[in-house]
Amino acid sequence: MARLLATFQRHKERIGEIRKRVLTLEFGGAAGTLATLDSNVALKCQAELARELQLAQPEIAWHTERDRIAEVGAFLGILCGTLSKNATDIKLMMQTEIGEVSEPYLPHRGSSSIMPNKVNPYKSLMVGLQVHPKNMRRNLNLTKGLIVSEAVMMGLGAKTGRQTAHDLVYEYCRRAALEDHGICECIRMIEINSN
Repeated sequence: MARLLATFQRHKERIGEIRKRVLTLEFGGAAGTLATLDSNVALKCQAELARELQLAQPEIAWHTERDRIAEVGAFLGILCGTLSKNATDIKLMMQTEIGEVSEPYLPHRGSSSIMPNKVNPYKSLMVGLQVHPKNMRRNLNLTKGLIVSEAVMMGLGAKTGRQTAHDLVYEYCRRAALEDHGICECIRMIEINSN
């Protein structure tokens, strides 16, 4: 969740930057020259309208330039990507085989019409998620600690050099996985063979 919150913080900063450019009045007439207004009051009229609408007065007519609109579209695309990734992560963590999070039980809500044992995601972000730490630990333990091989490699790298450490840890982790060993056995194999 910290990763997601950091992403939303960056999005909040982006919105602040975009607002300065996007919330700008477009009022310049067909050719952008304010030709239909008296030249003595045209810019004053434009400024007053911008103030009334709480928009910035444009530095020049921009009705044929679409960069402001494109910037909003690009931002919305990035935001949708963030939300989509988060929804996918939640969906994957809710799978029966993973079971790291779930929605709280509410009677007659979100159940499968064919499979009564199944609970379909309904309003995850509105109702909050229940976190299942035991399942998270179980899933982490599936690798028998090999998930921390980066730390092992970096520790060994201080003595042997990073590339040598990488090659050793890679080989022994591969062997450990094939022979159904964990990270501790992997470290022992490295220690035995480096002595």
